Amino acid sequence: MQRRETKLERFTTEHSYEQLTDMETDFLMELYNAVIKLASNGDKISLVNISKIVRVSPSELMDYLPQITEMERQLMEGSYE
Repeated sequence: MQRRETKLERFTTEHSYEQLTDMETDFLMELYNAVIKLASNGDKISLVNISKIVRVSPSELMDYLPQITEMERQLMEGSYE
């Protein structure tokens, strides 16, 4: 069985490091805005819900799980202050 390349992996191989950095920064901001939107609406912050907003499959979002978890943690921590 041949392994399928994800959209993010394909982009990495097609573009330079500097372009990836800018794109990844934009993508992280898009993720952050999705997490804020879900939290504001009282919706569950899950890969499935985030994927509907950013239009990236949940399996591709797995690479960003530590960042998403940290975003949620900081949002929840900030809401209790």
